[in-house]
Amino acid sequence: MPFLKEEFHFDGPISFTMYETDARQIMIHCHDCLELNYILSGTGHYIIENKSYPIAAGDIFLINNSEHHMAVHNGALSMLVFVFDTGFIWDTPEEYDYVKPFFERNRHFSNKVLQDSPSYPLIRDSLLRLQKEYVEQQDGWPLLIKAYLMVALGEFYRYYQRLDALKTDSSVAIAYGRIRSVVEYIHEHFDEPLTLGQLA
Repeated sequence: MPFLKEEFHFDGPISFTMYETDARQIMIHCHDCLELNYILSGTGHYIIENKSYPIAAGDIFLINNSEHHMAVHNGALSMLVFVFDTGFIWDTPEEYDYVKPFFERNRHFSNKVLQDSPSYPLIRDSLLRLQKEYVEQQDGWPLLIKAYLMVALGEFYRYYQRLDALKTDSSVAIAYGRIRSVVEYIHEHFDEPLTLGQLA
């Protein structure tokens, strides 16, 4: 099945963006960033990889940077879409748990958060605070965007841990620890020509 690969280019001071949409999606797609969705109104189905989830107002979905997905609806669906780069909130091995629900999943994992979960109101409130900060952009808004996003991701982590939906192996974090010095070098010398030999 054909699909669209999207690349996000962040125009602002942070690698995070948010928008509200009611557009009908006509093609399965994926993109190079992480995504959170909050359904404001409407119904339909969300196709994410080989799963289909019913959509209702208040639903929250978590989608990683390789999952093919598309919201199918009759045009009456309105949602908030939050898109951000992994580097915005994951810079050290210790911070890997913030993005673990996107990458380290087992058979119990569901992209859709159950609304009767104790974590749900905390995640929802963090997303709504993100929306407010992004729309108003008052002094210090990039700091609060990161803070509320990390709170939301911490609650996602707790939610999926309670469901036993995360893998216990932390191989990705360990691998990151091995290449951390290379990543730091790239960050420090991003404006210079780099060779594989230098990085090795």
